Amino acid sequence: LHTHLRCRKTYRKRNLAGQDRRGQIPNRKDISDRPSIIDKRQRLGDYEGDTVIGHGHKGVLVTLVDRTTRETKIKALSNRKAEAVANACNQLLKDEQTLSITFDNGKEFSEHSRITDACIDTYFADP
Repeated sequence: LHTHLRCRKTYRKRNLAGQDRRGQIPNRKDISDRPSIIDKRQRLGDYEGDTVIGHGHKGVLVTLVDRTTRETKIKALSNRKAEAVANACNQLLKDEQTLSITFDNGKEFSEHSRITDACIDTYFADP
């Protein structure tokens, strides 16, 4: 049929089937690889990280919560780019004894290797 059209082009539909190919997280360690002592919440220094988006996507809060003491560290950012989030995490954990951080699968955590330069293990939750 396409040979009778004026353009004579075949139109192909991309079959991504809901797969988002933008900004995959490199060197991602799954939560199933995390040591069992973190699940017991018996030692200090194991954090959970997340971002909170403001009204109209105008502001971002980076939150880090210690799994044992529930101490919460919060830093406000103007955007949620991966580089800004990594810098904020490094500033929040600068004087802390941090052993591991568990993030969700947000693309803002794709620069997690900049956090692991300080010998901090990072893990990502199941989708």
